[in-house]
Amino acid sequence: MKRKAYEEEMGKLQIELCHLQRWVTDTKHAPWYIVRSDDKKAARLNTIAHILSVIPYKKRKPEPVTLPACPTKDAYNDTTSIEKRRFVRELF
Repeated sequence: MKRKAYEEEMGKLQIELCHLQRWVTDTKHAPWYIVRSDDKKAARLNTIAHILSVIPYKKRKPEPVTLPACPTKDAYNDTTSIEKRRFVRELF
């Protein structure tokens, strides 16, 4: 590429960059963050932790929960409803 053509192209790119900078929204009011996502599970957990850390909230004391007495304490068997179902063989 000849020097003059190169300089003209660079000038066009600089003008385009100036136009694009008007659209950048990474501001103090609305910052952008980068999540390292090589490990997807860790990335999700880090994202959730970060979002919760930047949201202001007041800690509150939860009201105690009272549960009614269970009338059929030993009547529930979770294997009877799936006795005749097909299962994938458990190898691990």
